[in-house]
Order: sequence, then C-alpha cells, then structure tokens
Amino acid sequence: MRLARVRTSLAQLILVALIMAAWIGIAQSQELKIAKVDLDQVYRGSARIRTALTALQKVEVDGKAKLLGLNSEIKALEDRLKNEEKALTAEEKRKLEESLTSKREERQTEKETLEVTLQFRRRNERTRFTKEIDEIVKSLAEKEGFTVVVKDQMFLYSRGVRDLTSDVIKAMDAKPEPAEEPKQSDQK
Repeated sequence: MRLARVRTSLAQLILVALIMAAWIGIAQSQELKIAKVDLDQVYRGSARIRTALTALQKVEVDGKAKLLGLNSEIKALEDRLKNEEKALTAEEKRKLEESLTSKREERQTEKETLEVTLQFRRRNERTRFTKEIDEIVKSLAEKEGFTVVVKDQMFLYSRGVRDLTSDVIKAMDAKPEPAEEPKQSDQK
C-alpha cells in the first residue's frame, strides 16, 4: 500500500517535471499562455453527464428491485419448505426444492448480469465523456490561443490563469447526444 503511494507520488512528480520542461521549451519559442479546467466540476456541472449518471442509477435501482423480488420469492419457498416439510409428499418436496434451486440460480444470474451491465455502461460513459471533454478542451485551447491547459488540481496557486471549466460545461451540454446503437436483437 505504501509502495503504491510512493509510486503514485513519484509518477506525479515526473509528470510535473515533464510539464515544467515543456513550459520552459514553449516559453523560449513563443508566449506561454496557460489555462486550467476543473474536471470534477465539469462532471458535476454538466447536465448531459448528470442525465447519463441518472440513467445508470435507474438501471441499478431497477436491477436491485428485481433482485429484492427474487429474494422474497426465495424466502417464501424456503419458509414453505420448512413449515410444510412434514405434510409434503416426497414428490412435492422434490419439486419445491427444485423451484428453490432454480430461483437461487436465477437470482445469481440476475445479480451477475446487473454487475456486468453496470460496469460496462459506466466504463463506456466515462470513456465517451472523457473523449468529448478532451476534444472540447483542445478546441477551446486552439481557439483562444492557449499553449497549455492543465487540470485545476495541478495548481497550488494560479492567479491570472484562465479557468475554462464553465466553457467546457457549456460546450458539453451544447453537444447533441449520440444516437443509440441498435441492440443485437434489433439487427436480425
């Protein structure tokens, strides 16, 4: 754990050194014009990103509701098997145990499917928005003549450094949502 923190700190120091070296090179060849972007604020402030996160939360809530329903069905089968055990014939008991096993397998499958679906969709959304933010930052930097744009968290002090965060949020929210890809079952 400690070694990981040391490696992370070392990587950050190397990154800062590389940025400083780049700035010095740029400063010698042209005017250095720096801007910053608070990516955390972009993710919190963009209505498009919030909408996507809300949709993901709905998928999670719906999936968990389905799992709770399956848990209730399993509990009812377990209770019935326990309470009526002596009154059940061997065949009825076998069928009840098969139903219980089937419901448990269904619950496990639903749980795994939900986890994989959420993981996949989160990764896709994060990748999509990161790419869009990068494109917007590059476009704004080129349009306004910035030579360097860094994450706001890189600065301890930044008087006079232009903050592009609100411009990035506006540009993100102005972009149209991509059309949904057809599902595999729709392509047949």
